[in-house]
Amino acid sequence: MKATYQFEPDNNLIVYRMTGALTTEGVMAVLNTALADPDWSPEYDMMCMFDGADFTNFTVSEAQRLSQAIRVLDARRGETPSIRAALVSSDMLANGLLTFWEGLGRTERSATDRVFTTETEARAWLASAG
Repeated sequence: MKATYQFEPDNNLIVYRMTGALTTEGVMAVLNTALADPDWSPEYDMMCMFDGADFTNFTVSEAQRLSQAIRVLDARRGETPSIRAALVSSDMLANGLLTFWEGLGRTERSATDRVFTTETEARAWLASAG
């Protein structure tokens, strides 16, 4: 799995790009690296780009495992502003799993997740007032 991140301070945003075979360890590694970056802000919304990502091994149980790992990460970060996270993939099968992930997050995460098929749609939602 390859994962990168880029801060967009003018957009109050961090953009993650993930390709290859997704794993909980790979996702958590890039999240932890970004949080340790001195330019990171707890007020940044997130956009996770999954074009070119392989969800073959990312089963429902793997999604639940990642959700638990992110809950631990959220708790470690402490109280932060409510943020939004746009999950973007043009692959319809991947979007099914991302929609499941979004459903998990409604009760388990401090972020509000939404699934999109294009970066343009995701950016419009993130730029909207709420």
